[in-house]
Amino acid sequence: MDDKKKSVIEPEKCPGSADIRRPKLSYQKCPNCGGEVEMWTDEFKAVCENCGQTVFKDDTPSCFEWCEHAAECIGADKYKELMARKKEASGGADPTSHLREEHQLILRLIAVLEREAAAVESGKPFDPAFFEKAVDFIRVFADKFHHGKEEDLLFPWLEERGIDRVSGPIGVMLEEHGAGRAFVRKLAEACGRFRSGGADASSIALENARGYARLLMQHIEKEDGILYPLADKTLSEGDARLLFEAFMDVENRLGKDTRERYTAVVASLEKGDSGR
Repeated sequence: MDDKKKSVIEPEKCPGSADIRRPKLSYQKCPNCGGEVEMWTDEFKAVCENCGQTVFKDDTPSCFEWCEHAAECIGADKYKELMARKKEASGGADPTSHLREEHQLILRLIAVLEREAAAVESGKPFDPAFFEKAVDFIRVFADKFHHGKEEDLLFPWLEERGIDRVSGPIGVMLEEHGAGRAFVRKLAEACGRFRSGGADASSIALENARGYARLLMQHIEKEDGILYPLADKTLSEGDARLLFEAFMDVENRLGKDTRERYTAVVASLEKGDSGR
């Protein structure tokens, strides 16, 4: 006969599960505007009613995350629900996945540039408005919206956590950002000269459009394959949440509709619409 007594779970005597079984209203400080954000004790994120910022619960682990009796204590259905919410909230605060998603839109723009350059080289009339529209996308979405998050936030965070700027991948990424801006500046200048009757302007524009496309394809491959995995290993869960919130601050400053607007721009260019 087994003399071991089965442990008896008494939820009412567990202080850690009280706020889960009977949720209470709590408050988190919004990192964007400093206001108080209402959040129930069984929630992991909420939206600030004042500024629209998504605010995440602090990193203090709840007992249901580590206690072996959690499912029995709070109920199997409630446990599954909370774990799903926790996973969803954590996934929403993944800064490198956010940057990878932006890469996909940039790659669509690159494909459009290469397609249009090939068409012009095959005899299609050069349309400066098409390339100027692409330049606007690059300068606002690819540079300010995307590279800005890397240069002003991700890279400094990684440096503070021991990733060297010179000997590591950060220095290479910064150099390539600069090279990309040079291609875009020359592309924009060539479009302006074409409008003024410059004889060789279209060929210069195509050369720089292709140069930018080649550079960014290699650049994105390096970031997705080397830099972002390094960041994932380096940043703690708390770091990731704070960095993601800082990313949201950038998007709020540039306009909450920036991603949607420039997704529409790429879609129109894919259809061949320069907006002339």
